[in-house]
Amino acid sequence: PGAGDVVSANAMVTINYSATYLNGMSLGSSDQHGGPVEIMLDEAIPGFRKGMTGMRVGEKRRLFVHPDFAYGSTGQHPNGLLMFDVEVIKTMPRP
Repeated sequence: PGAGDVVSANAMVTINYSATYLNGMSLGSSDQHGGPVEIMLDEAIPGFRKGMTGMRVGEKRRLFVHPDFAYGSTGQHPNGLLMFDVEVIKTMPRP
């Protein structure tokens, strides 16, 4: 659990993450980008945004995202269930 500021659905967040399909195939990670990354939650897939909303700075979660809240029947693995390991480093209101 974290003890810092709470992430809102339209926040800009700085996170460490790794993302895979349920079968273990990698989608990417913050390590591949050289460290923590900044994202606008309102531009993320719906399942990721919903899973991040309410987290606190310092918190870590494992998110399982159903295809209906991710890429649906499109993408590399149509109807693929996604798994994210996420750590919130910082949250800020949308600029």
